[in-house]
Amino acid sequence: MGVAFNRQKRQWQLPSIDLFRAVLQGQHQLVVSDEIESELLQGAPTNVLTFYYLMQSVAVTKVSTTNQVRRLADLYIREGIVPAGKPVDALHVAHATIAACDALVSWDGTHIVKKWRIAAYNRVNQAQGYGSLIIATPAAFLQQYS
Repeated sequence: MGVAFNRQKRQWQLPSIDLFRAVLQGQHQLVVSDEIESELLQGAPTNVLTFYYLMQSVAVTKVSTTNQVRRLADLYIREGIVPAGKPVDALHVAHATIAACDALVSWDGTHIVKKWRIAAYNRVNQAQGYGSLIIATPAAFLQQYS
């Protein structure tokens, strides 16, 4: 969320702003896990927190970390999709999967938005009886789904 305010990453800032604009216009819904909220509350600047609270008041569904989410995240790690040192990244994908989100939108091109990882997440999801999850950057998501 904070990348929308980061002028040093202009190539990420504009698609992020466009995504949040689409959410505020009712085109998309944000699903935010307690993990994301915790990340925001621990270190986000005031302007990012203010923006989050605005979004929360109009277009955010919150989900909690359950044992089911933890088990799926652990499976991503055991399968080698996510490094053991990055359990929060695995939780993000597990939350989106368990919540049956249509898509997970992220700028994390290292542990989340990477072609082979997306295929691996979905292979595990399907083997566990879950649906496939679209995983994309804000720019790619908007290009395809708006």
